[in-house]
This record gives sequence, C-alpha cells and structure tokens, in this order.
Amino acid sequence: DKAAAALAGSKNFAHLTYLNLSDNNIGDRGAAALAASAAFPRLLELDLTLNPRLTDAGKAALRARFGDRVRL
Repeated sequence: DKAAAALAGSKNFAHLTYLNLSDNNIGDRGAAALAASAAFPRLLELDLTLNPRLTDAGKAALRARFGDRVRL
C-alpha cells in the first residue's frame, strides 16, 4: 500500500497509458490512494488483478475513478 501511495503521489508518471500492479499485495489503502490520485491522466488500463487484499470497497473506489479502465 505504501508503494501504491508513492506511485499515486508522483508526478513522474503522467505519460503512462498502462500500469500493471497485479500480484503486488495491494489493499484498500493503496486502492484509495490510486483512486484519489491525479497522477495518471493518460492511463488507459490499470491492472490490479491478483491482489486478494482488495475488498469490495477498494474495488468500488477504483471503479469509480477509473471505470472500465481498471482490471480487478
């Protein structure tokens, strides 16, 4: 979650169109940081599959922010 929050707070990733964070043990805190971030304006796909710590609440936050661009 700390690493996901660090990514979300970075300004160095504005050019990314695809981000694979699958199988990284990300939970709801990391999901909340990603969902609240403005760091990924060009992101077309965010892959968060295989993160079993994500609850329905974390998934909902990600879907609210990224819509069908997030894979869970």
